[in-house]
Amino acid sequence: MSKPGRFIAVVFAFVTLGAHAAAQDQVTAIRGARIYTVSGPVIDEGVVLIRNGTIEAVGRAVTIPPGATVIEAKGQIVTPGIIDARTGFGVNPVDAWETSGALVPQVRVVESFTLRPNSDWLREGVTAVYVTPGPENVLGGMGAVVKLAGRTSDVVVSDAAGMSASLGEVPKQSFGEAAPRTRMGEVALIRDALVRAQEYAQRVQAGGATPRDLGLEALGRVLRREVPLRVQANTPEDIMSAVRIGQEFNVRVVIDVGVGAHVVAAELAKAGVPVVVGPNMIGAGFGGRYEFAEQTEENAARLWRAGVQIALSTDDDGGRSVVMEAAIAKAHGLPEDQALRAVTLAAAEILGVAGRLGSIDRGKDADLVIWDRHPLNTWAKTQKVIVNGRVVFDRSAATAPGSSGHR
Repeated sequence: MSKPGRFIAVVFAFVTLGAHAAAQDQVTAIRGARIYTVSGPVIDEGVVLIRNGTIEAVGRAVTIPPGATVIEAKGQIVTPGIIDARTGFGVNPVDAWETSGALVPQVRVVESFTLRPNSDWLREGVTAVYVTPGPENVLGGMGAVVKLAGRTSDVVVSDAAGMSASLGEVPKQSFGEAAPRTRMGEVALIRDALVRAQEYAQRVQAGGATPRDLGLEALGRVLRREVPLRVQANTPEDIMSAVRIGQEFNVRVVIDVGVGAHVVAAELAKAGVPVVVGPNMIGAGFGGRYEFAEQTEENAARLWRAGVQIALSTDDDGGRSVVMEAAIAKAHGLPEDQALRAVTLAAAEILGVAGRLGSIDRGKDADLVIWDRHPLNTWAKTQKVIVNGRVVFDRSAATAPGSSGHR
């Protein structure tokens, strides 16, 4: 072939490939809604432009390209996808915690996770959750952040979003004679495991022949502050034990559930320890256990006023959506914008996934919810739920059995 012929062929190939790539672009625009970006001001009658599952632009002056799919949302509300910051979603109860011992930092809950299609939570606007191992183990392994829709191969946002730990009555009662007998025994087990992880890391760094230890490797990520230590603790005393562990080993600590956290809010704020609060309506199902003596629906509000970063959770595998937890927190003193933030951006920040989730910003995953009114309104209903730019629930087209069983 002559040089001009080769040149024309190459140009034609590039043009063809470019046209093919352009044809593969999936562009969607949500137009006319009141947009709660969470990270910035509310935008009235704005546009969210989505390209190939990612937010490309948001604002009032966004140009919608020809051929885009347009979702008309005038008079409606758009928020980021809701995040539940602590759940047992998608995990069979028999697989929720490893029964072989109180210390199992080597396990990962993602290996027990199965995506439940068309869940009520998804239809209620919850697009991502943190899945934790159960609280029975003193060290229970790695939790994960997962989306509630998508291909099985890509629903996991992070398979190592927190190292589960637990203090209090539950670990003491979970292993019979092999369990730690006291709270001081629980703390000692965690401290000993972290010391062994430090020594293991030193041996590996020194280059000696060191057999691999998956549990100590996982705790090494905690020691390097790559992964937080997620400690379920409810009494003020247990919460402060977790804070002291964090200070002794210079690890990031997050308190889970934290019924009595408001009692030590000033100490938590000073130490920079976040709290994943919830569920707010905790009292009825726990038989008066003394660990819940400090329970109050004002917990989240008191922590926020003290300067503690908070997120909200159901600590459940189904049932009431975390949006209701936010509504309860708002009703008991948490400002509306902070209640919404606690189930979106603040949750994403605590979970370490704020680069992808939690707010409506350019470059983030297009996980969005269109509501008929503000989501913390008691009568709010989702109109559309979007995950990775794809509509996964549309109220106007919902015909599946049970699809009307949400708010």
